[in-house]
Amino acid sequence: MKCLFILIKKLLKAQAVAARSYAFKRMEYNKDNDYDVVDSIMNQVYLDDNYLKDAWGEDYINKLINLEVVNETVWNIWNMMVK
Repeated sequence: MKCLFILIKKLLKAQAVAARSYAFKRMEYNKDNDYDVVDSIMNQVYLDDNYLKDAWGEDYINKLINLEVVNETVWNIWNMMVK
């Protein structure tokens, strides 16, 4: 049970880093505006497949594979912890 608590704590830390990184990026992007982020769908991070293909271009397949590897690794660790 202690290992599960440690895993959850690390996952929450990673989420906090991601959230802060996103906020700082938006602050830099909107430095000439009166706001940093807005409370609408404009600042939600979900990106659909078509957007990612356009944004990543030739790197699309490699980056998608990397995301799948990370996701599989997280689930493998999770499954080991809850057993």
